[in-house]
Amino acid sequence: MVAIYFIGHLQATAREYWLQEHSNGWITRVFLALVALIFPDLQTFNLVDDIVVGAAIPLALFAKTAVLGIFYTTIYTLLAAFVFYGKEL
Repeated sequence: MVAIYFIGHLQATAREYWLQEHSNGWITRVFLALVALIFPDLQTFNLVDDIVVGAAIPLALFAKTAVLGIFYTTIYTLLAAFVFYGKEL
């Protein structure tokens, strides 16, 4: 979980770096797309800075974040159900 946490939070920074350094390679783009699909970009859920400052969070941003959270929760729950189906715990 710690690795997934760090990957999720550093994904945007790593993606920017890789696209600047290796922007012409299609293999790089495919790899980054797979990483973005498997690991959620947790910086999307980081709304703390706006809340602490007292700025209102736009409804569109809140809705996007909520839908993304529901999507990832559903996908990972289905994946866990598939992996643990028929196993005795």
